[in-house]
Amino acid sequence: MAADGRRHIIAIGGGMLVPDGTVPLHLEDALRLTGQRRPRLCALNTAGGDDPRWTLAMYDRFAGHPARVSHLALFPMPNVRDPEDLLLSQDAIFVGGGSVANMLAVWRVHGLDVILRKAWQAGIVLTGSSAGGICWFEGGTTDSFGRELRAFTGGLGLLPGSYCPHYDSEAGRRSLYHRLIGDGTLPGGIACDDGAAAHFTDDTLTELIADRPTARAYRVSRSAGRGVTETPLDTRYLGDPALALAGAPAGGGAVQGPGQRGKGAQREQPPGVHAGHVDQQGGDRQPGHHDGGDLPVVADHEVVQERSERLQGPHHRPVTSSDSVAGPGAVAVAVAGPAEPGASLASRPRRSQAA
Repeated sequence: MAADGRRHIIAIGGGMLVPDGTVPLHLEDALRLTGQRRPRLCALNTAGGDDPRWTLAMYDRFAGHPARVSHLALFPMPNVRDPEDLLLSQDAIFVGGGSVANMLAVWRVHGLDVILRKAWQAGIVLTGSSAGGICWFEGGTTDSFGRELRAFTGGLGLLPGSYCPHYDSEAGRRSLYHRLIGDGTLPGGIACDDGAAAHFTDDTLTELIADRPTARAYRVSRSAGRGVTETPLDTRYLGDPALALAGAPAGGGAVQGPGQRGKGAQREQPPGVHAGHVDQQGGDRQPGHHDGGDLPVVADHEVVQERSERLQGPHHRPVTSSDSVAGPGAVAVAVAGPAEPGASLASRPRRSQAA
């Protein structure tokens, strides 16, 4: 739950930076809002088909962090007996990148559209990257339907308007977003570069934040006729202010203190992926890669389950095919210390996977 008793959603534009040995700045910022010393964080990667490599990378990234991490998978079946109990017991929920269209379809089949609305109304901090940013709005731009970017209009609608991730990293994203708003297919909304994020408190946009000095955000709205107005928004840099000053742009776009930005920053990756690779939170990014990014190559469902069972308490375990719907509550994985020697994904090869 948020410490201030209000509702918070942080929509990240994809490409999060993940320096070695640290948790992404955007996730640290979301956890800070909970006010908890050991916040409960649940990760969802429905948009990526619940690829176990992403899940394992998430646990690996948070090894040694005070956050109590768990995950909800829906493929091939829910990994917990009661997804609602799991999600509503969290302080924060993070949604990874992938196919936003497929994700919303699966969520609705399992009732997660209703559950996530309850979570939002209860004050659980909601955040996500790329597809995990689009989902909170009415719609946005996506490659969920093929290699050509298209409109998506089936969002949860917790926030009014539309959302466009990867605004600076994909050539067709900006022009398509302008066209879709201009012709009325999408309502006006917020566009974020890779690394930038829009923070909404209750129903109001309260701040634009970034994990690099160069990331920007924009408000895009329909003007007279089929015209479109794009307005740069002040962006606060979450990292070291000295880096922000060093990377300040030569001109254009207002900034707040260390929130200055410009071009050329190295894109960050999802949990468990080194900088310099396209991240799993990407999304609608490359041919065959939906709204998401890179994943480790090695790992399967058995590896993830084995890792989870080592980390979680004795009274919680994932559901297996032999489990009945009755029984103990949701899995709550508590990452209490560093991963075992050799368990880190840092040295393993990665391949690009989009969301």
